[in-house]
Amino acid sequence: MAVRRTAPLLLLAGLLGGCGATSEPPPHAPPPEVRNVENQGPLKAASWRAAADAEAERLRRLRLAIRRARNAETVTGALRYALLTNKLTPAAHARLTREYNAARAAVHRLDGARATELGSVLTTVNTLAAQHLLEPSRLRPAFLVLRRNTRFWTHAPMPAAGQRVGYGPAVFQYYPGRGIQLQPLASWGRLNWLARTCLPAGRRAACPVRRLRRGVDGLLALAAHRGDFLAWEHYFSWGGGTPPWISGMTQATAVSALARAAVALGEPRWRRAAHRALGAFTTPPPVGVDGDAVQSHSTQRSEQWPAVRTTAERCDGRPADRAGALATGHAAVRCGRIGDGGAADHSPFIARRVRPGDPPAPAPARAPRSLPPSRAPLRRS
Repeated sequence: MAVRRTAPLLLLAGLLGGCGATSEPPPHAPPPEVRNVENQGPLKAASWRAAADAEAERLRRLRLAIRRARNAETVTGALRYALLTNKLTPAAHARLTREYNAARAAVHRLDGARATELGSVLTTVNTLAAQHLLEPSRLRPAFLVLRRNTRFWTHAPMPAAGQRVGYGPAVFQYYPGRGIQLQPLASWGRLNWLARTCLPAGRRAACPVRRLRRGVDGLLALAAHRGDFLAWEHYFSWGGGTPPWISGMTQATAVSALARAAVALGEPRWRRAAHRALGAFTTPPPVGVDGDAVQSHSTQRSEQWPAVRTTAERCDGRPADRAGALATGHAAVRCGRIGDGGAADHSPFIARRVRPGDPPAPAPARAPRSLPPSRAPLRRS
């Protein structure tokens, strides 16, 4: 009975005793480190020196890698040089590497004439790299030729000699033993004809604007930086010349097409590109086609000049103003009318080379064409 009475009393005493108890205080965080100006300066300087040293080491390794790639005599080295100098994106570098490896694999799979044709194109690309001529600006046209040949000789039927195939604005022609090759003269000739259909401005309704714009931009992308001018080069051996060589008639036709298209569609950048291409006619061989006796090709002698003059005189039915590359360049600019209101007559290129009262060039005899003729129809692929 006494135990039952004391139990509630003990419970009450325990409750009353717990009401006044306090919990342990939470541990305090250590005070932050005080950084005065005196001890912050050395820390920052040390971190900056470390970052600068790391960047200097990175640049040293990059310069070393660029030097090694530039001195390499392989296609892989040329691609790596373009990548390291930011002339190629990583995606484009990977794509071109795949195309090169695909061409090499295809040569081993093929036999007979197909292996010979594709092997010739592959050898040209390898030779350009070995001679340090596979520069970044030549990668696009050179690999276009390689890619089209790989596809053609592994899938298409055997072509006839001189047969032409169209891939967008680019025209290719089959040269037996050298594969199908990019034909810049035929390519720009087609666009020159298209541009003429858009002139004068009143015929804009019948002008194939989209086709002309795509074509001009597509061929402009295939220009190589040759010296200080734009050039549309040939990447196969012909007439005793080795690639990459240029043709005066190709340059003149390109200038004419660019000038006409610039006026027809109001594109000043095409006009600027036309002026840049005129540099071929002020640069002596083997880089350009100018000289005391002007050449029609960067690899040929001046005896071939009548072919260039013939093209210049046929540009718009009027005679050229002087002989030499001047006839080609001036006639192309004049026929394309770079600028408005006869601005071609005030071009610095013309002003330095055309004298008032220059007699027209005499009518030339029938001259050889700049490239082997092709009577086969153009086949689109």
